[in-house]
Amino acid sequence: MTDRTARVSIARPASWATVHAADADLRTTGDGVTVTVRSRPSDNGIADETAALVARLPGSVDGVLVVGCDPWGSAGAPARLVEYHRPAPPLEAAAATDRPAVGESDGTEHGHEPHRPVPAVGHRAPDRTGVFVSHLLVTTGRHRIDVVAERPLAVLDATDDVVARVLESVRVVGPAPAAAHPSRVLEDVPVPVRPTLAPFGVPVDAEALAALQGMAGRRWNPAVLRSPGGRALIDQGLVGRFGTVPSLTSAVLAPWEAGVDPVTLEQQREDGPATRLRWWRGDAAVTVLDGTEEAGFRIGSVDDATLLALAAGRLGVTPSWTFAFATPRLPAAVLDRRVEDPTARPDLPVAVRTADPVLARFWDAPWTVSHLRVPTRPRPVTVVHAAGVGFARIGRATAEGTAIRVEASANVHRLLVRTVLAG
Repeated sequence: MTDRTARVSIARPASWATVHAADADLRTTGDGVTVTVRSRPSDNGIADETAALVARLPGSVDGVLVVGCDPWGSAGAPARLVEYHRPAPPLEAAAATDRPAVGESDGTEHGHEPHRPVPAVGHRAPDRTGVFVSHLLVTTGRHRIDVVAERPLAVLDATDDVVARVLESVRVVGPAPAAAHPSRVLEDVPVPVRPTLAPFGVPVDAEALAALQGMAGRRWNPAVLRSPGGRALIDQGLVGRFGTVPSLTSAVLAPWEAGVDPVTLEQQREDGPATRLRWWRGDAAVTVLDGTEEAGFRIGSVDDATLLALAAGRLGVTPSWTFAFATPRLPAAVLDRRVEDPTARPDLPVAVRTADPVLARFWDAPWTVSHLRVPTRPRPVTVVHAAGVGFARIGRATAEGTAIRVEASANVHRLLVRTVLAG
């Protein structure tokens, strides 16, 4: 007869409290983190259990985003770490975004009221971006063990170290299968269905955008109504026929009136034109501008969760196995040319290709190069997404060459979280 509960050891900070839970073998909380341990009989291998978990996650909660899936070698049995972002419950999210859509009148259009900036509220709105989950899955041949660490996305950075220590302390007590450590060749990661985002905001052309930006911090000029850009703003409902400004248009203008500098995500793909996503953080919401003069723009005011989903979708964050390159640097002439023009594929040095097959596979895949420009940083963060392979970060150039290293997809998501929630 198989024991229903596996024997596992786990270390946790002394300050954490143990919570009685009928649905778990152990639940402990502290520092804003909740760790739950469960086990059940199962003779499935780690590959089958991981595939089943990743495949069902997007259907368990509407909008869940699986951001990482990596081998885990310290548990003493086959293990994988799956990480995902679970959004806030719909009612909670609705409370945070209870305002009209961009272009929707607030009922003052015929009241002839002049434009009034949104007053500063003095503090950020409560975080409604949801929960980040680090789910360690372990199999022993007799049991499946789940060690699940959950924390609000807003404290992700502050709690990463303590969560890592807790997960690294997990050990299976007793016999485990001989294949305790995964081989370098792993099963394909199921690609979960990405939640579909409704288009945010409204479309505007360059003239309408210039007219809208010209309204920031100024009284309404009736002459704008007679310009092509002003008429376009009226057609899109961003300005009333008598110069009145709906509340959400005021929200769009608020960061510009405060002189906030934008964060910019620029991308160049091998198979398409350059794209640009910019956002300005206000006190209550974020103004987002997507597009270029050639392709046109969409503009709107969104919450943190929507912005994070937009940026993650643009970068293509999905779970993938992470294996380090053996080559820390490449000749600047080779790597810089590939980064500046993803359609160019200069030959990788033969010695590097032979010695580093992981880098060779990454190099041969189609690239999307993204530059994340933050006003407080002197240099952009450059991330390369190789289709079907994973991510890499491009570092500084020195006399020895330009640095390149693999980046876990979950860490790319962490980078976005830090950037979106900053300020």
